Amino acid sequence: RHPRRMDGVASAETSTCAHSPSRGRYIVSRSMRRSRSIAALEQSQALHFGLLDVHSKLHVKVGFDNTIRVRWTFGGWLLGTKRGQVLGLIGIALLLLFFGTCAWVLAGGNSQYGSEWYAAFWFSWCVFSDPGTQMGLSAGERALVKVIAVTLSVIGFLYNLVTMSFMVEMVRVRLERWRRERYRFVANDHTLLLGWNTKSLYIIEELIHSAANRGLHMSVVVMADRDINVLQQEIDRHFRSSLKGASVRLFQGSPSECADLQRVCAVSAREIIILGQQGPALQAHLATVRSIVALAALPEQPKGPIIAEANSPETHTTISAVLDNAAGIYAKDAVRRVLCLTAARPAIGSVFQSLMSWIKGSEIYCESLEALGVPTARSIGEAQRGITAGIVIGVRPRDEFAVMSPPDDRALTPTDRLLVLAESATEIEALQSTRPSRMLRMLDRRLCMTRGSTTPTWSRACSSFTADEVKHCVFGACEPQTLILVGWPLCMDNILMLLDEYLVPNSTVIVLAEMGPQGRPRRVSPIAFPVGANKFENYELLIKTGSTRNVDALADVLVHAPDACAVVVLTDDSQADETLADSVCLAATITIDALLKGKYPSHFKPREDGHRPRLICDVQSPVVERALPDSHKLRETVMFFPSSALETGLFTMASAETPVYNSLLFLLQNNAFGDLGVALVRVYFSAEELAEAAGQTEEIRYDVCFEKVRSRGDVLLGKLPRRESGENVPDHEIELNPRREGFVGVDDHLIVISRAAEERCEECAALWLCSALR
Repeated sequence: RHPRRMDGVASAETSTCAHSPSRGRYIVSRSMRRSRSIAALEQSQALHFGLLDVHSKLHVKVGFDNTIRVRWTFGGWLLGTKRGQVLGLIGIALLLLFFGTCAWVLAGGNSQYGSEWYAAFWFSWCVFSDPGTQMGLSAGERALVKVIAVTLSVIGFLYNLVTMSFMVEMVRVRLERWRRERYRFVANDHTLLLGWNTKSLYIIEELIHSAANRGLHMSVVVMADRDINVLQQEIDRHFRSSLKGASVRLFQGSPSECADLQRVCAVSAREIIILGQQGPALQAHLATVRSIVALAALPEQPKGPIIAEANSPETHTTISAVLDNAAGIYAKDAVRRVLCLTAARPAIGSVFQSLMSWIKGSEIYCESLEALGVPTARSIGEAQRGITAGIVIGVRPRDEFAVMSPPDDRALTPTDRLLVLAESATEIEALQSTRPSRMLRMLDRRLCMTRGSTTPTWSRACSSFTADEVKHCVFGACEPQTLILVGWPLCMDNILMLLDEYLVPNSTVIVLAEMGPQGRPRRVSPIAFPVGANKFENYELLIKTGSTRNVDALADVLVHAPDACAVVVLTDDSQADETLADSVCLAATITIDALLKGKYPSHFKPREDGHRPRLICDVQSPVVERALPDSHKLRETVMFFPSSALETGLFTMASAETPVYNSLLFLLQNNAFGDLGVALVRVYFSAEELAEAAGQTEEIRYDVCFEKVRSRGDVLLGKLPRRESGENVPDHEIELNPRREGFVGVDDHLIVISRAAEERCEECAALWLCSALR
């Protein structure tokens, strides 16, 4: 505080130390205490990370040295600034005009333009600015005059080219700047797709078919930080046919920039779908969160639903925490469940594949009673009788989850919405508007109930079936299965756990994976899956190490599992390039198909009885889908599982029909919501009832079978022809029949949604335990 006083005291202390030892000792001890306190203060400050050192020069106020200045050099200003370039061009023009004037004066001029300075300057300007002026000279002019005129004309022509190109570039830059600053899409009620990856083409296709099925015009705006021309080429290659009247517009911009979001009219969008970027899961999740934050930072927040792709079940909750109308969709778990069902229960897996896509087959719609044409229906049975183009499979009360397979006497309120299986919403509206009167429907029902039989009467209760009848009538026996999995993706832990839910006890799962650094398969967790240990209740896990592209390793797995029911080739999802991962998966699939066909007899010989396991190949990229159309010969023996396409189908269902999305997820899980299974027609009929309903034709009218299944509390969705155990179940053979037309053979299999588990009797529980396996 007092530097002068402290200096004086210090000098006095120094002088008195020599003469007064006692006083000197006192002064030294006080200075030591000061140094110790300063050291303690510095030590306490060092505990706080980020504090600047007290000895740093930043604590000292130093006057700014104003003598250092940065200035333009003449050459830098002349060539590095636009103003300098303009002045340089003007100076060059004046210099050229001066030299042209001097040259004409020295040449002496001609009869038209004299040698005066005024006339010489005018000639120089005319020839310099208008290159065609020299053509006005006669052919008899002197050679020097012609040389000067031609030289000035050429130099002027080059200068004018440079000047005009400079002005054009200035105008182009200014217009491009205005375009970037002011351009925007003028769109309303459109679907905004943020980001681009391999699922983008699938999502656009699902959106187009979803709008076509619901009778809506689809306008899709895609914003991605990629070249628009490249994206347009990918869209043109994928959509070889027309877009069904839909419009797809592309915009290059960042989904995490508020300015770009305003240019694509995010506020007025009907729905917004955010796709994660390709790469590691953490980076993709952070990019999705940045897009959500950018949407929340807009002056006016979007009112439509926002669906974002979540890469893990832990990260999808952070998306809805920022915006109330945003939700993270983690569809990978549902797709893996369908993959496991396709391997263990092929018919059920194929049904879910059909229900999870808008492109082909029938879909589930959630509509109000008025939209379905039954505004006065007071019960489920009355609503079902009034809907001729769909099957009522559930009811969704207001602000509640849906109830599957409700009884016919369940009361309906005007606010209830029905889950209806139909081919399209437009077909429901069309058939409801042209359906016949009630008297004509009753007359038609009485006249043509069955082929050559009278109307049957149902008198047998559900509880009257015995265990022997159930075992005899159910599709196949509940025998253990053997599955072969080729590859070990990052999600393998989840796949193995899901298989434990769908396989019967005493089954076997054999995994072929590549060797890791410690002699373990690559990416195998030694804690969760130790080699040689069984951590599952319903099957035994056997892990074999080897290359998934080697013929010897693949043949060795097939030899050790001759009774395998399915071989599933899994895509390596750790690859950044999904097309490369699909190519590796496809190569392994082709090799296995060749082994099963007997093309490598020295490695593997097929069974003599003709048994062949189902071969399933997991694909993610749309390139493989285009390379292998439905008519390709490889599809005759291989079932390709479109995992990315199913994910996008769930995205579009979550945005368009949220209750349908939730219902599908509930049906995929083991809970009290309801079960989707396959059972024989004989399960629901006694011998007398079959004879009465089928007569001599061995066929039953479909609507009669529908009513019989409904009387048991279940809902009939469709049928599939009877097949031997182990054979593939192609999608085109699964017939979902929402119109309830045609006939059913007594040996056909029915696709049924059952009641909740706690509402079933003991025999029904045994029935569904066995029938759902197929």
